[in-house]
Amino acid sequence: MNICIFTRTTLAHSIGGMEVHTDLLAKGLAQQGHTVTIITTGNKNGKLSETMAGVIVFYLAGTKPGRYSQKWYRQSVIKFSELQQQQPFDIVCSESAGAFGLLRSSLYKKTGIPVVVIFHGIFYNELKTRFNLGFSLKTLAAAGYYLLTYIFRDMRLVTRAKAIIATSQEQNHLIKKFYFLPENKIFTVFNGIDTKVVLADTNLKKTLGFNDWDKIILSVARLKREKGLHVILKALPEILVDIPDAKLLIVGDGEYREYLENLATELGLLGKVVFAGAIPYEELGKYFQLADVFVNSTIRENGYDLTIIQGMAYGKPVIVSRLKSLAGVIDDGKNGFLVGRGEVKELSRVVRKVLQDPQIMLETGKAAQRQAQSLFSVESMVHTTIKVFEKCLSGN
Repeated sequence: MNICIFTRTTLAHSIGGMEVHTDLLAKGLAQQGHTVTIITTGNKNGKLSETMAGVIVFYLAGTKPGRYSQKWYRQSVIKFSELQQQQPFDIVCSESAGAFGLLRSSLYKKTGIPVVVIFHGIFYNELKTRFNLGFSLKTLAAAGYYLLTYIFRDMRLVTRAKAIIATSQEQNHLIKKFYFLPENKIFTVFNGIDTKVVLADTNLKKTLGFNDWDKIILSVARLKREKGLHVILKALPEILVDIPDAKLLIVGDGEYREYLENLATELGLLGKVVFAGAIPYEELGKYFQLADVFVNSTIRENGYDLTIIQGMAYGKPVIVSRLKSLAGVIDDGKNGFLVGRGEVKELSRVVRKVLQDPQIMLETGKAAQRQAQSLFSVESMVHTTIKVFEKCLSGN
């Protein structure tokens, strides 16, 4: 197949779940012998195109890197038309609303090319996340924005797409409910990760200022309020009462970093928290190797962070917020632990319980690794996605 992927963001723009998904899916499809082209927003370094692992990437000059815009929608259609004339595509894959410009264009109506949309979250999740953060005028403005996006963009997107891919059973249910889709138009494909475990960097612990005997709690996320890093920070003082050698390693960067650093100071956590900053995706494995336990205290509603699955793949006990999208993924107490969103005391209690019991750490870590390898391998994601593409092309 000749496949075109529309996405507003790639690993060249930022590091996040959708960026990693696009990268792994595109390279996985190319490895299976398919021709893969990515159309994305402008490159901050001015690069117009590049080829990586058999995948051709076009960055559209003049469009804002990593952002949706009317200019991006128009320019992406122009680029697609140019490429389509050179070598017609068989199918289009839209990462979230990436291909909205194409779906609303006359070119789409003319070619009739099947478009598959992969939803990483929907307006309902974003609304609930905003209200979880507290009521404010900003929350009301965001609510208005998401509702308008739902009505004027996403409803058109799902109506014209040939198929929709949800990344969890919970997302499948919500998409059917809010977009009124028939059963045969929506498919569930779990996001895949590279489940191969990289070797530990023997010098990294020392470089970061840790001692050999430290118990390392790892959190990996963009530093945004909804990611809930403040929850694990607030839980740390109580953890330290029972486990004085515990230390928190935060990997990631963002606008919330200054607040988190100030919070750590206010809580008297000097020397107990290390902010490592943003780390290239290919280097993250070394940080997972350092961890004794992985914590994701997000208060977001949509989907699940791929870092949770990475922690599982590295055989680490994972302690995460109780999300409906994790149903069937984490069996509480067996291959991981679920805690209430924003529940500082509960999070503290569970972290202490895990760190104080080597048997729990070993058993849940092994069970987590088995689950990650069976459900979330890149190979499984690519294979299942290809099946969806083939079904669309067969007309069934």
